[in-house]
Amino acid sequence: MKTLAILSLLLAACATTTAQSGPMQACEKGQAATLNRGSWVYVAPDSTSRPVENVQNDERVCAASDPSGFGFRHINLPDGKDGYVSDDSLQM
Repeated sequence: MKTLAILSLLLAACATTTAQSGPMQACEKGQAATLNRGSWVYVAPDSTSRPVENVQNDERVCAASDPSGFGFRHINLPDGKDGYVSDDSLQM
C-alpha cells in the first residue's frame, strides 16, 4: 500500500513538473508551432494594425488551427502576449 501511495505522489509530481515546464509544451486550443525570428506580431489580422512586438529569436508558440483574415493566424507567445502573425512566419 505504501508503494502505491509513493508511486501516486511521484506521478503527480511528474505531471505538475511537465505542465509547468513551459506554456508551449501543449496547446489547449490550436497547435504548437515555431514563429520565425524577425516576424512581427500584430493586434489584428492585418499588417497595417498596431504591432505588438518584433520577435528577435525563433519562438515556440501556440497557433490557432484556423487562419484569421487573409493569411494571418492568432498566436499565443510564451510570455503570455497574443496577437496575429502572417502564416508565412510560422512553421507548423
